[in-house]
Amino acid sequence: MRRLAAFVVFLLDYSGPVRAAAPEQEEWPKLLHTLKGFSYGLSFSPDSKTLAAGGLTLRGDLKADRDVVLWDVATGRDAVRLKGQRDVQSLAFSPDGKLLAAGGEDLRLWDVETGKVVRSAKVDIRTLTFSPDGKVLATGAEASSRRDRTIDFWQVGSLKTTASLNHSNSVRAMTFSPDGKTLAYPGDGAIHFWGLDTEKERLKIDLGSGVSVPHIAFSPDGKVLAAVINYANPARPPATTPSPPRAWDQTDVLLWDTTTGKSAGKLTGHTRIPFAVAFSPDGKFLASAGSDMTVRIWDVATAKTIATLKHQARGLAFSPDGKVLATAAWGGDIKLWSLERGK
Repeated sequence: MRRLAAFVVFLLDYSGPVRAAAPEQEEWPKLLHTLKGFSYGLSFSPDSKTLAAGGLTLRGDLKADRDVVLWDVATGRDAVRLKGQRDVQSLAFSPDGKLLAAGGEDLRLWDVETGKVVRSAKVDIRTLTFSPDGKVLATGAEASSRRDRTIDFWQVGSLKTTASLNHSNSVRAMTFSPDGKTLAYPGDGAIHFWGLDTEKERLKIDLGSGVSVPHIAFSPDGKVLAAVINYANPARPPATTPSPPRAWDQTDVLLWDTTTGKSAGKLTGHTRIPFAVAFSPDGKFLASAGSDMTVRIWDVATAKTIATLKHQARGLAFSPDGKVLATAAWGGDIKLWSLERGK
């Protein structure tokens, strides 16, 4: 009887083999900072230590931040404010980090160290980008403000135009190829690839009439162009809550081979139109911001979503060292996400 009682006690106490606790899943990307202040343009400095952000003043929004703010990425504090430029829509650091180009109601080149304007031009700018060697600045304007001349090439040293391209529609996005030989830009129902060395169009991807292209990006090796296209007005802020896609929404991120102009695939996952795309510096990831109130990070090799961030973003940028992703919202904040694992 004593043996039986002991066995019964053993059964009551036994809870099975000891199993190691499942390791906690790492939070990735991890939120580093939330930067307050209305933002539109975004650009990281070449050393990845500074993020420039500019405010576009919306109609009736008198509280919008009109300054260009240089944020310290490590601390999340606004280190410098560049005052006096209205309605900044696009920003870009020069490749050497000494200048910041800002386009809005006018075009200004700011000396980053002194915070002073070194050169300026009275022209309404929608988008701008530096050539990889820093010698040329390309700008795109609203068709209504420049009529038939909506793309200009500027010599950075003098801020004098060296060439112009004619288009009937506004140019909302543009980017240089990594080798600096080609400028890609959407317009007139197509994506154009302009050869700077030949001064001729070397490739054209037809998209059809009624299509707007709010953002494009070259892969770091220059072999692929990513773009988001839609039939909606890209200047309209996304809804405050997600809603079902409409029949004419293009919710995929589209990829093209930059040599042949043929499709290189698509990234499917957003439920409403995307606004912006960006490749990571190593080309392994692509980030997209959509009006479904999410930012998706894609594995380029597998075309699969590997992370989904909840943020009502319309702009984004990877830091040049690949350690941080910045996402900017219409609602007035910027989020900095760490892409480093194990920290």
